[in-house]
This record gives sequence, structure tokens and C-alpha cells, in this order.
Amino acid sequence: MADRSTPRPTSLSFLLLVYIALLIGGIALFYIIVYAAEAFFGLSFPESNSMGLVIILVAANSTGTIWFNREQVVPSSGRKWALAALMCIATTAVQGAMFFLLLFGLDEVGQFKREFAGDDRMLIVAALLTVVFLQFLLLRASLWFGIRTAAKRHAALAAKA
Repeated sequence: MADRSTPRPTSLSFLLLVYIALLIGGIALFYIIVYAAEAFFGLSFPESNSMGLVIILVAANSTGTIWFNREQVVPSSGRKWALAALMCIATTAVQGAMFFLLLFGLDEVGQFKREFAGDDRMLIVAALLTVVFLQFLLLRASLWFGIRTAAKRHAALAAKA
């Protein structure tokens, strides 16, 4: 078995799979916790979308930490931007899939078509693109923070040794 402290090159596809696993696992865990809290403890959670953003940022941060711990070197800025773009595409795909599953599950397709066919189509598209762009920047910042935190921890341990 390979030594865990040995630096290993990491591909972007591996890191993307790690991110997607953390994202979907985080979403599933969150819904299990919410269900358990409501079913067993009688707690109710407010209708808020902020938890989805927190799950995304934690998954990106954890991916950055895993990336540094595998390579033990701070990756180049280009690789970080490329991974952030891939993570943004994957996140948008997961969010879109969940949106359309709920849309079809709640039988609201007709309402969605009416809203999108109206005069506000360009406003809706612009708002969605703005959200995706801001999500991309937040993913990049969270990835950077995870790498930076792991690098500082590694430097502190190296200074002790």
C-alpha cells in the first residue's frame, strides 16, 4: 500500500468525481437530517435555499483540501479555474436535474412554460446566468480556501517536524 504522505498527481476528472460525490452525498445527508428532525423531534425547517449554497461551498472546500493533500503542492491558478468551471457545470447540471424532477413531480410544467413564454424571458435568462456566474466565483473562492487551509496546515506540521 502506498504511503499517504507521498505526493501523487491528481487529474481534474478525479477531483470532479470527488466533488460530485461530496455534493450529492451532502444533499442526501441534509435531506435525511431534515426528515429525521421533522419526523422524530417535531422540528420544522424554514423554506430557505441557503443550505444548498452551503453544501456546494463545503463540497468545493473539501475537494480543494483533498487536492492539496494528494499533490502536496499548491496547484496552478489555471488548474484551479478549470476545476472551478467543471464544478460549476456539474453543479448546474445537478441543480437543473433536481429542478426538472420537482417540476414534473409537482405537475407544474404548464406554469413554467407560461412564465418562460412571457415578456420576462430575457430577464429570467439573465437572472439565471448571473446566478450561475456568481456560483462559479463562489466555487473558485471555496476551492482556493480549501487548498490554502490545507497548505497552511501542511506547513505548520512541517515546521514542527
